[in-house]
Amino acid sequence: MESEVVIRPARQEECVEISAIIIEESKKSPVLKRTPEEIAALLANYFVAVYSDEIIGTCGFKIWPGRQPEIISLVVKEERRGNGIGSRLVQVCLQEIKSRGFSTAFTFSTRPGFFEELGFQRVDPRFFPQKIWEDCQFCSKNAGSPVSPKCDESAMYLIMR
Repeated sequence: MESEVVIRPARQEECVEISAIIIEESKKSPVLKRTPEEIAALLANYFVAVYSDEIIGTCGFKIWPGRQPEIISLVVKEERRGNGIGSRLVQVCLQEIKSRGFSTAFTFSTRPGFFEELGFQRVDPRFFPQKIWEDCQFCSKNAGSPVSPKCDESAMYLIMR
């Protein structure tokens, strides 16, 4: 199945569907909800995984001040997981980030092992204070900060070669 899945840039008319996939996942994990408007604002940074004309996954990135690209909204529909689709989505985002002149990327994840397999390393979340203060307040765990004992996300950092 993996070879039949196409990874491509997201399209304007898919923002509602992408948002729905992300919101559904946010009910089960700390992925941040994204409205169709938020996705549209970052549309050039979003990619989708498509299988038989169905969007089965998505991933995007956001550029924070200080030239810090963050991998965001990595979601693969539960019934399609375990086939390398998530890895492919992240790799496409990283290629796009690199093509825009960046050499690093970060993410916050409850699955650090997944990102370690892609070359990311765990780092202190306090390296990303703007991320903490702008996004953590919206976390489904409502821990308020990734340095809170309630937060089970790891900050992950990649230097691209």
